[in-house]
Parts: sequence; structure tokens; C-alpha cells
Amino acid sequence: MIEKLGKLVGWSSIVFSSGIMIGIILALFPASKPVSAQVTCYSLTLVSNPGAGGMPTASPINSNGCNPNEYVSGEHITLDPGTNVGYVFDNWFGETTIDNTFVMPASNLTLTSNYINFAPQYLNSSPFTDCTSQTQIDVTECDALSTLYNDTSGSAWKYNTEWLTTNTPCSWYGVSCGGGHVTGLSLGYNNLVGALTDTLFDGLPYLYWLYLNNNSLTGSIPSSIGSHIYLGRLYLQ
Repeated sequence: MIEKLGKLVGWSSIVFSSGIMIGIILALFPASKPVSAQVTCYSLTLVSNPGAGGMPTASPINSNGCNPNEYVSGEHITLDPGTNVGYVFDNWFGETTIDNTFVMPASNLTLTSNYINFAPQYLNSSPFTDCTSQTQIDVTECDALSTLYNDTSGSAWKYNTEWLTTNTPCSWYGVSCGGGHVTGLSLGYNNLVGALTDTLFDGLPYLYWLYLNNNSLTGSIPSSIGSHIYLGRLYLQ
């Protein structure tokens, strides 16, 4: 066997030791390399509506083995709307309805981050002293907003433009009004810290939507939320 192998490589006169023999065999018959599994990547496209509303991002930026903004099916993805000053985040819209996290499907996906243009409607307003000094909304509703601000560390919110500084609550960041009542609050992704109380829901009976998602809210949901007959959109997670 050794002589035949020696003749095969032209070294018939060499005396083979066991170590040399093993080395020659390994050189002639190298171990096969493992074949890596094929990774199928799908693209995720994030769109801003309107374009000036923000710059949405996804985390992680990609799956292992994929290019940026590409993911394998089953990847858990967290979204951040990246809301710009002057706007409030409204919702995500695309091929699937989600809040802020989802699992990548086995297909390319486009998601639109919708924003609401927040432009103060009231100029040259007087400084805020207390809720009785304003005339835009009912005093009880104003008190509910003030309580929310104080109970959730409003001074440390990401955006708190005009809150408790002007006597026009309808121009406070994220507050929407209609017919002399507060009809919506959009304060998602805004660093609210604390617990919600019945004051919020008891004091704002005309709320149509309430976005408080992606904050650091604690405690249970107040039972008074069940008495709201107009509330159609509620995001608290």
C-alpha cells in the first residue's frame, strides 16, 4: 500500500513513517467544507407621511446574513417613528396593522409612519395661571390635562410645548379639540413616566382617540375607561 502510494506521487524510494503517511493522505484527500445554508432575505421599506413628519427607523437594522433593511422571515423588529418637532406620531400603516413591534413575514414589506402636523392655532396667548383662567375648554377637562402632566413628569416629557405655560390648552402639544372639548391626545413615544388615574378618563369624556403608547406608564388601566362612549382608538402599550 505504501509503495503504491509512493509510486503515485513519484516518491517510491522514500521510507514512509506513520506521521508522513497521515500527512500525505490528508493532503490528497482534504476534508470537505460544510455547505452554508442559503439565507432568504426580505426588504423592509419605511416611509414617512408627510415626509417632514419624522424619520422612522427599525431595530435591528438587518438580520444576520442580510443587507441593511433586509430580514429573514420570523425576525422580531421594533420600530421608532422618529417624530420631528412640530408633529405627533399617529400610526403605522402598511401590509399589516401593527403598533411598534412585529414579526417579519416571508415577503417584502412597506410600512408608512403617519404623522399629524401640530401647528399652534393660537398666537399671542396669555400665560397659564390655572384652569379657570382659560376659556377654550371646560375647567374639568383642563384639570384632567394638568393632572396628567403632573402625574407623568410632564416637565421631563420629550415634547411638552405650551403645556401649562399658555392659557390655550388646545394648542398644547398633542392636544386636539373640537366643539369646545378635548377630542384627542397624541403623546406616544414622549417619555411619560407614572400611572394613569380615573381623573384622566372622567375629566375627558369626549375623547375620540388616546395615544399613550411607548412610554413608561405603570399600574392598571383605570376602570372609568369603560364609560367612554366616543373613544375609538386607544394605544397604551
